[in-house]
Amino acid sequence: IYNLHPKKGTIAVGADADLVLWDPTVEVTIEQGPRHDNAGYTPYAGRRLRGWPVMVLRRGEVIVEKGELHATPGSGRFLPRTGGEAAKPAGRPAPELDPSRNFGAVLFD
Repeated sequence: IYNLHPKKGTIAVGADADLVLWDPTVEVTIEQGPRHDNAGYTPYAGRRLRGWPVMVLRRGEVIVEKGELHATPGSGRFLPRTGGEAAKPAGRPAPELDPSRNFGAVLFD
């Protein structure tokens, strides 16, 4: 989907060692509060889940363990890519842009 293979999405020599260790038996309730993304909220607060990541490795380095983020800010890498097959133009307007299908909405002058 993201057209990052073979660097991402596979466990193979030469690929990034990005792995998530998942415990399917852990039960958690999502709470409102600090997140690793600095958003400050989650729409999933109060939802009870079974299964939770217990460790995240990025390029072989532990960056999340026991709920604690250990990644250094700015330590991610930009991976240039093409859009892949799904991003190629279909040769026709998207339905919402096609006047014959969008109930007469004028989206562009």
